[in-house]
Amino acid sequence: MRILRNNKTNKLYMGRPKRLYPLGKYRLRTPKVIEKDKTYPVELEYTWNRQVIRKSTNVFVKVADWNQKGNQGRGEIRASHSNEYKRLNQLLINRVDRIDAQLAEYNEKHPCQITAEIINGFLADKPLTRKDQGKDFVEFTMARLDSDYSRNRIGRSRFMHTSSGIG
Repeated sequence: MRILRNNKTNKLYMGRPKRLYPLGKYRLRTPKVIEKDKTYPVELEYTWNRQVIRKSTNVFVKVADWNQKGNQGRGEIRASHSNEYKRLNQLLINRVDRIDAQLAEYNEKHPCQITAEIINGFLADKPLTRKDQGKDFVEFTMARLDSDYSRNRIGRSRFMHTSSGIG
């Protein structure tokens, strides 16, 4: 263990620094009582802030054909599964690498803003939408004020006071 300094609070603490973005791994989703000849789904799993986010891959494998420690701890299908184990493993690796790269790119553009909702969006292949639609603060706030005033949610004095302070 090393002693590390937190730049924001200027405090010393023990341990390693927190990862800036999560890395995915595959896990075989099994019940507590395992049946040997039954197939179970392989799920892509991300852990962020002690919250586990899972997404099914539509790949089903028997417990004997799954190696959790393979592929550097990310999980892989053993050769005993079928002749297509290499193709399935390559599909799984490509998917987790693509999502990890997207999370790394997002972290570069928006540092320290990764949440479980964003990870879910990447897992579902949804495009990311921002609440402010990419507008700057003043433009967004003025549009919001106009909308609230036109729907009579705020009064004239509040509308005039806020718009003169911002605009």
